Amino acid sequence: MKVLLFSMQKDTEGLGLKFIHYDLLAQGHDSSILFLPRFHLESVGRRQELKRFIDTHAPGLVGVSLMSQEYEKARILTRFLKEYVPSLPVIWGGIHPTIDPTSCLEEADYVCIGEGEQTMREVCALLDRNQPITGVGNLCYLEQGTLRRNPLYPLLANLDTLPSYEHVAHNSFILHRETIQPLTPQINRHYAPYLGRTYSVLSSRGCPFACSYCCNSLFNQLYQDKKIRRRSVEHVIQELERAIRDYPELKMINIQDDCFLAYNIKQVRQFFAEYNRRIGLPFIVHVIPTYLTEEKMVVLKESGLAWIVLGLQSGSDRVLRDIYQRKSYRRHFLQAAALVHHYQVAGIYDVIMDNPLENEEDTIATIETFMETPKPFMPEIFSLSLYPGTKIHDLAKLAAKTDAVEDYRKKSYLVYRKTVLNHLTRLAAFSSRSMVAPLLHLYRQSPNSWQFRALLLAARALNFLVIEPVTYFRMIKLSQGGSLSRALRTVPLYVKEGGQRFLDQF
Repeated sequence: MKVLLFSMQKDTEGLGLKFIHYDLLAQGHDSSILFLPRFHLESVGRRQELKRFIDTHAPGLVGVSLMSQEYEKARILTRFLKEYVPSLPVIWGGIHPTIDPTSCLEEADYVCIGEGEQTMREVCALLDRNQPITGVGNLCYLEQGTLRRNPLYPLLANLDTLPSYEHVAHNSFILHRETIQPLTPQINRHYAPYLGRTYSVLSSRGCPFACSYCCNSLFNQLYQDKKIRRRSVEHVIQELERAIRDYPELKMINIQDDCFLAYNIKQVRQFFAEYNRRIGLPFIVHVIPTYLTEEKMVVLKESGLAWIVLGLQSGSDRVLRDIYQRKSYRRHFLQAAALVHHYQVAGIYDVIMDNPLENEEDTIATIETFMETPKPFMPEIFSLSLYPGTKIHDLAKLAAKTDAVEDYRKKSYLVYRKTVLNHLTRLAAFSSRSMVAPLLHLYRQSPNSWQFRALLLAARALNFLVIEPVTYFRMIKLSQGGSLSRALRTVPLYVKEGGQRFLDQF
């Protein structure tokens, strides 16, 4: 079966799609990926280029992978495909089709719910035999206007059975400078995070938490399973060995597990014993604060930890407990942040803004938490999206708050509202307590006074012109073990990523 997979993401990471692509290749299918990071079809030239590509590859099946903010692009692409080749079956998969299959079936022929490897294997095998695919597990489709939803296949129990993907995927193409061409390492640097010098890997699937805002809560409901499934250490290390052998320009490993440190200390030591011996590159990990202990931090630091991503999400324990249903509280975050600071590691701390179920004091609690957090660190400020199927969507619906936020299919979760309290939150992440505390005090007394607004404007200007750029460089230097020369050489890798975070405030 000739399969054409489309990635609508803004970069060329697409780990989930790469897993499916390489699994199909291993099954003997002729699979290709087309990355459309800057997708639009306004120009006649682009439309003709896409037609030429489809004619050349003549796929018998199209798969489109998307998140919610990519819905509109996927809709435009699918309508174009159905107009050009009406008989071509189109399956949508990924997080968005899983949470909202009904609206997706207004455009796609089929929707894949949950994990897609087994589904795509069965679909391709049946199409090769010219047999119907309506009985395949995980598929949703419309039959005479009625939604049909097939039972789910069990979650993959042994992740080692999946083939490893490559940094630049085999049989991958990209729409680059108005033409579709093979994706090469040189072109990949234009679109991949950190100029393509960072390799992203998943050593597990699943999360020990089921936070109300996260798709993991929906997956737990779908599969009635909270277990974290792990690849063996050897399977992961072999993948990394191949990556650094084939791409010697790689400078860092990004371990993208939802919570890598859900391992116990024995497992952490076992992993990094092999990692240190056979890989040895600096790395990034994503961690839930409750799982970061000093024992684990020592192992991470000695093994080359460059960046650590911690989720605060809110400084209000009420919000964390009752709204986010997240068993990691303010004290856990501050304890973890103190460890990060003590061991001189570059920290990125996540926080969620624009929550319609928060009150003013909840937001102020986040500001006060950031004031108390040891500096420097980088904040990653997200704007809350209420995704159907998540617990927080149901909570907001009960509270009649669903009209208080933007359409989750059209908004960017990276762009937060430019409110006074959000500005103060950003200030508190970068600036000293001595600057932010008087502003917060003045806000409590007279939020609409000209004195407060003038001082806030002046503080934001100082933050923008001096404090944030200095913080970015200090963080890069920390990630390079305190070496000034290495930090200066590394700055170009972070211009794209850091620049976006810098511009998000506007």
